[in-house]
Amino acid sequence: MKNLFNFLKQKGHGIQLIKEGSIDDFDKKPDLVITNQAWWNIENKIGKEAIKNNIPHITIEHGAPFFYQGGKQYYRKNIGAANIKLLWGRYNFDMMKKYGCQDEKLKVTGFPRFDNLLKIKPISNSTPRILFLSTWKIPGQIQEIWEETIKQVKKNGYSLAIKHHPQEHQRGYLINRKNIPSWVEIIENEDLYEEISKSDLIISTPTSVLIAALYFQKPIYCYYSIFMKRYWKGLIGFYSKFNFIPKPSKFKNYNLKKLVESNPNIEKYTKMLDYVANGIDGKSCQNVYNECVAIL
Repeated sequence: MKNLFNFLKQKGHGIQLIKEGSIDDFDKKPDLVITNQAWWNIENKIGKEAIKNNIPHITIEHGAPFFYQGGKQYYRKNIGAANIKLLWGRYNFDMMKKYGCQDEKLKVTGFPRFDNLLKIKPISNSTPRILFLSTWKIPGQIQEIWEETIKQVKKNGYSLAIKHHPQEHQRGYLINRKNIPSWVEIIENEDLYEEISKSDLIISTPTSVLIAALYFQKPIYCYYSIFMKRYWKGLIGFYSKFNFIPKPSKFKNYNLKKLVESNPNIEKYTKMLDYVANGIDGKSCQNVYNECVAIL
């Protein structure tokens, strides 16, 4: 939300942040409530308070919509305790429509954080740099792919960097930090887009980082196989559309050199960016702002 908050401040608006408590705790009640989801926890509570106080509430897309089908908590006909839901792109609009959500509560604006992508220039390296992005909660085949990546990086003389998911710092690491070789770069900063832009292969899960990889036209590998217990429905939905992204398979060996040297299908990358992320035109903050003004 940082991008959006800065944009709102530039427009002369004050921002009040709340992580606990109640709207009633403020000396001055807000004119508008913005949250990143409105289905549960504090966001739902504040949303209900906003409705009670006749304060409009906008919720902005939470997480990566193309993996939502994998969790039953997202099979919803409603947007939670909010007036409208702002979406990354048409992909999420079509998905929410499939679940039975009303058209008038859905607006495609793009995602404010993606505006940052236009400020970064991607590079390639004479010695290929592999960026391995860890995850949390749902490991998939992360351990197997990580161990094989280590072997093949050494064999081919590549460089390797790993970035842990922020949640791992509180919930435990899926890749044990003590077992990471000393020659592997461990990325501690939060400037993930910059790290993606200067890498030659991105190894990750079906999360929002794929948008940056698509935008910078980087080869991608996902370590979630198509059939995983509890998540197979979401993964089938994801891979049916992102069918150009390699993944673990019983019929195909993991070949790092081949992945690094592959040429991304730019036409498919561009088409998916348009569908999922509204094209990345640098206007997402402005689009969100327009919806905020319209509802007041």
